[in-house]
Amino acid sequence: MFQDSSIEEMPVVLDRLPDSVSDLFQDAGVWFDPVDYPLREGDPDCDRISPSLKKTVQSDFTTRKATLHALQTLNPGNALRRIALHPDGKTLLSVGSLTRTSPSELTNTVQIWNWRTGQRLFSLQGHTAPITAMALSQDGKTLVTGSQDCTIKVWQVATGEELTTLKGHHSPITAIAISADGQMVVSSGCNQYEWLGRRADLTVRDRSLRIWNLPQGENTHILPCLTDVPILAVAMSGKGLLKIEQRPEAISLKTGEARFSLNWLTPYEQWLDMTPDWQRVATIVGRQVWIRKVATGEIRCRIQLDPADGAPHVAALSPDGQWFVAGYQRVDIHPKHRNYARRQNLLRIWDAETGQLLNSLGQADLGQGLWQAVQFSQNSRYLVTSVESGLKVWQCDR
Repeated sequence: MFQDSSIEEMPVVLDRLPDSVSDLFQDAGVWFDPVDYPLREGDPDCDRISPSLKKTVQSDFTTRKATLHALQTLNPGNALRRIALHPDGKTLLSVGSLTRTSPSELTNTVQIWNWRTGQRLFSLQGHTAPITAMALSQDGKTLVTGSQDCTIKVWQVATGEELTTLKGHHSPITAIAISADGQMVVSSGCNQYEWLGRRADLTVRDRSLRIWNLPQGENTHILPCLTDVPILAVAMSGKGLLKIEQRPEAISLKTGEARFSLNWLTPYEQWLDMTPDWQRVATIVGRQVWIRKVATGEIRCRIQLDPADGAPHVAALSPDGQWFVAGYQRVDIHPKHRNYARRQNLLRIWDAETGQLLNSLGQADLGQGLWQAVQFSQNSRYLVTSVESGLKVWQCDR
């Protein structure tokens, strides 16, 4: 059913996306990794997808409950902005948030923790400016970091050894991604301006996307970008890259050519998060979060947000596509004295298949201060929440 076509045999551009995900697999099997996912009655894929991949068709999803158990709290003395959970289930990598009072040893280095014991094991030191982007390979062996010093460093996580430094950007690194096998890295730079009175002059032109071959240490392709901070996602097959700007575009890592675009993303829709297998994506439209199928753009679920919560500060879709979480800093105004207001952190958890609100956590559970990050582990068993007062690791029970 699923043909293993090579990149060279794929069409350069798909003018129209297929009606079902199985059609897209036929044309571009190297991009989307077929996985099991529940099917509803009437889904066009029900009768066409391979029987070995198809689950029992469900007319309705059973109601699930979401319970989070706090396993560990880390208080490093500085807010942790960038976080990566290692697949070994005990190691956490973090970079401190950049503020006026942040010490350089927390913003220029990667801290390696054993989050089960709360012990900081060692640090990855080498950047001369704050780290702005970080990506961990799927096997957890290789870490890549981008910095304001315009360099990309590749690290061996187990030993903390710096393997190589990639140079080519002329501005701070704004986004970075690594393939599952740790062989390919994608990075983006930005334009820099200097203000002269009321006029901003362009001083550095580096709004570009660079594709790197790690074994050879070479910059194989340089592609233009429309924005300074694109969202990057490398396919699990390691052959394709999804670049999300005004319109998501799939790019071949081998040739650097655009293969097809996801034309279903509307101008008023903001991309939030996507599962690693490129099957589900969460986007926000006004007061709703839409869970879409990446291949066709079909909306599988609509999550209604509470207007009283305001806009989410952080959000994440679990890798298995079952949960969607969003962190808020809710402002409650006193009913009689409108000059008085209370700010409190709030985390909401929804079923990403039915849109049902499963659970909520308040400030007493999460801590105080601005939201920094929220992230799931690769197996969706653990969730990390980070606010200014500290970081917590939760076990997800379903």
